[in-house]
Amino acid sequence: MIQTDDGPQKLTYAQYKAKKKPREVTYPLVTDNDAVAAFRLADVNLRKAKLSGEQQQIDAAQKAADEAEEAVREATLIFRLRALPRDVYAELKAEHPPTEDDHAEQREYTGDAKAKAAWHTKTFGPALVSACLVEPEATVEEADEMRREWNEAEWNGLYGSAIGVNRDATDTAGLVFS
Repeated sequence: MIQTDDGPQKLTYAQYKAKKKPREVTYPLVTDNDAVAAFRLADVNLRKAKLSGEQQQIDAAQKAADEAEEAVREATLIFRLRALPRDVYAELKAEHPPTEDDHAEQREYTGDAKAKAAWHTKTFGPALVSACLVEPEATVEEADEMRREWNEAEWNGLYGSAIGVNRDATDTAGLVFS
């Protein structure tokens, strides 16, 4: 039900289905670490200028911080990922079954002697990222190139976003539903 001025309104399943949008998330990837370092320095200088109380110094520091922030924005790529339908996600996992090495790695990671991996990470990760990426689009081969060439944190962030968009619900904490 949704609340209207006339009271609660009951919707049909078809109306619910028409309102439901696929879940999407974004993953920002900074391409220039120097821009981030410059922004952090500009932010520190702005705080110091504010403590000085001198308006001319504050204005100059604010301008430098704004320019540094813009440089970070320009140096950041935004990846947009969309959740797959549940059956498609399940089929994709089934196409990449875990190996004994995957199970051993999972047992080592969790410390649980009975732990089992859910998929073969080296092939499932690129396939999932490719399937979920809306912008920019990427082939499985391109996603595998990302996996091989990006550093661990960058790849794990994108791969984790692809898993999360499919496995997590939208966080509604703090929202009022009554």
